Amino acid sequence: MEFDCGIGKFKPNILQPCASIRWFTTFFSVTALLTSSLQMYINSQVTSIEKQFELSSKQSGFLMSCDEIGFLTSSIIVGYIARRVHIPRVLSIATAFNGISALICCIPYVLTTLKDRSDNFSKSQGRFNVSNPKLSKFSSYLCAPHLNISEDESFHLSMRSDQGEVYGNLKGLSMFLIGMGMMLQGIGKAPRTSMLAEYVDENGNRRKTGFYVGIIASTAMFGPVLAFGLGSVFSNLYVTLEDVPIKPSDPNWIGAWWLGFLVFGIMSILSAVPIFLFPSKLLGNTNVSALKNRRRTQETKLSFLHTEIKGLFKAICRIFSSPLFSLTLFAAVLQLLSVSTYLTFLVKYYENQFHLPTWKSNLVMAGCTITSLCIGTFIGGVVSRKYSMSPFKTMTSLLVCQAASTFVFAAGIFIGCEQSAFVGPTEYGGSMTNGTYVNDCNCNENSYFPVCGSNSQTYFSPCFAGCTGVGKRLFTNCTGIDDDKQTTNFGNCVSDCNALYWYIGVNVVTSLLTAVKIMPLYIVKLRSVPNEDKALAMGLSSFVTSLLGWLPGPLISGGLIDSTCLVWKESRGVRGSCALYDNDVFRLKLHGYSLIGRLLVIVILCYCCFYTRKMLTWKTIPQPVQEDVAVHLSDKDMDGNPGHELKPMIINTEFD
Repeated sequence: MEFDCGIGKFKPNILQPCASIRWFTTFFSVTALLTSSLQMYINSQVTSIEKQFELSSKQSGFLMSCDEIGFLTSSIIVGYIARRVHIPRVLSIATAFNGISALICCIPYVLTTLKDRSDNFSKSQGRFNVSNPKLSKFSSYLCAPHLNISEDESFHLSMRSDQGEVYGNLKGLSMFLIGMGMMLQGIGKAPRTSMLAEYVDENGNRRKTGFYVGIIASTAMFGPVLAFGLGSVFSNLYVTLEDVPIKPSDPNWIGAWWLGFLVFGIMSILSAVPIFLFPSKLLGNTNVSALKNRRRTQETKLSFLHTEIKGLFKAICRIFSSPLFSLTLFAAVLQLLSVSTYLTFLVKYYENQFHLPTWKSNLVMAGCTITSLCIGTFIGGVVSRKYSMSPFKTMTSLLVCQAASTFVFAAGIFIGCEQSAFVGPTEYGGSMTNGTYVNDCNCNENSYFPVCGSNSQTYFSPCFAGCTGVGKRLFTNCTGIDDDKQTTNFGNCVSDCNALYWYIGVNVVTSLLTAVKIMPLYIVKLRSVPNEDKALAMGLSSFVTSLLGWLPGPLISGGLIDSTCLVWKESRGVRGSCALYDNDVFRLKLHGYSLIGRLLVIVILCYCCFYTRKMLTWKTIPQPVQEDVAVHLSDKDMDGNPGHELKPMIINTEFD
């Protein structure tokens, strides 16, 4: 009965055909799709979250790093206990835990909504009305102190003023809740990383391990596509889901960032149910030997804390004594550090470098960058399944892909759009073509609110265009504009830069070549350690890559991006989010740092090729000596057969 699907005595016959590694791969692929979508969703909403809670890129980067902080607290322990627990049920509980963490991330929106209703907003006929004192906060954008404000403009006034008052007061609490939710999400991610490989490898043909894990990984890679795709839809909806008189291209637009957390959270909880029903071992499994069963029994009887800790440290030493594992792990750390630094704020990069609204940036990410990563991962899994390559050939192929992807990636440094020309402060790169009347207007050089004049010229703010009135979705009476209309619309003027398509091409090729290496590198690490240490090795690998790769990446990237900021928004004297970046410096710093990491990976892979040059099969990889690998059974073995001596375990890791 231990091979049957179900819970306790509830194991109906209709479920039993699903007790196979193929069905497990099918169901868990759906789970992996949803959980990976949730994991990447916050990246698609960075701009909206920063705007609503006035966060810098470093602060939003910290929130994204909280996912890795939670993961680090549990990954090694989870990897070590993988052989002692019911893996499918642990994976199911972790998935449900992931969904709950997403719902926690929605709480800040609920709090800000309640605050809005209780303090500042009164809704009338679908519009927000404000009292006259709030007009003073909007007047800093205009030239004259006496404003002609239409009814349609009341929304802009309330939104501008309340961002400082409402969201500022809840900034600390909101950061704590989102950070806690991301941390819990990381804890729920830990079992998937180490236990998945253990369960698949021990319950199926080992030659097909890379194939099945590749299917799950490839499906999971489409999670970011789904995340950025739905992120594009949700970014096109206003945060309150109401019909408002501004467009997504407006500088004050805030997308419905919380909606994705709600959708993915609920779906993740529902997807956890089928996984819970799978047995701990699948019928027909030939990979669990009597030796391992005997050791499991002994470990159950001797489950003292000091014994477990001693065994853990011995296993860690065995794993890191494998040179190939350590070298490929170091290469993976550098690769992930460069990738995380680059990908974390790529949506923001598209927005600022190529002047795209958030929803379009998410669409480009979903349709091009992430899709290429998915296809590359699947190709790598198929190659690992179909072609039996020696360690030397595997490392050589990894080196070729890494060198090619690095070369193409370097081209991105030279592809970008120039900083949009605008009339405004010269210290930010603007031009003062109408300085005489601007001085008379007493324009605030720190109040950035870009507008496009009827003369197709971008202005730093309505004040620099000499605007004194506000109409429906535009500013009027702009005496600084030399034409008949003398009006400005919200947002920058449309750019004629066509570099976006070239950059997308470079990004697609780079992502494809980078992702092809994922599964072969995974297999190298899996085959370079003893069979009994695979789960812990994968847990250690995830721990180290998270600690040194994924965790610092967003923080470093956030700091780099903040250093390129020209104009900061201020709310009640406190610095908030960045309003204007130096695009040239932004491009050089984002690509330059990532390029350094990729070049170092090439150096390590060159040494790996030299190290494996004489290794024709995976058996020839030096394996750490195990003290307790030979066990003698007296009289009868565990199946009741005549006693015999079990030979020391042979690390048979070939998959040809």
